[in-house]
Amino acid sequence: MAIISKACEKLRSQNKVCKEGIVFISANPFSNQRQYSQSYRVSIAEPGSDTRPWLSQLSAVLDSIYREDHRYKKAGFILVELSDPNNIQNDLLSAPQS
Repeated sequence: MAIISKACEKLRSQNKVCKEGIVFISANPFSNQRQYSQSYRVSIAEPGSDTRPWLSQLSAVLDSIYREDHRYKKAGFILVELSDPNNIQNDLLSAPQS
């Protein structure tokens, strides 16, 4: 989960927020074993740069895409749709912020 922490650190250092990300894992494409790669797009309720909402979402996702019978070569987390925290369009039904 260090990958997620590092990604959120970068968001905070660049003064950005994000609501969606992609987590992926893949086996070594050059090995003689069966090939396996999987990715999953995840989103959190409110755009942010806090690590905790991402961790709660991604632990369930990794449990669903991880297979024990593979040797993995690469795993990653890609943040998509980065935005400025001052330009977030709130949900129509959310409470107004003061």
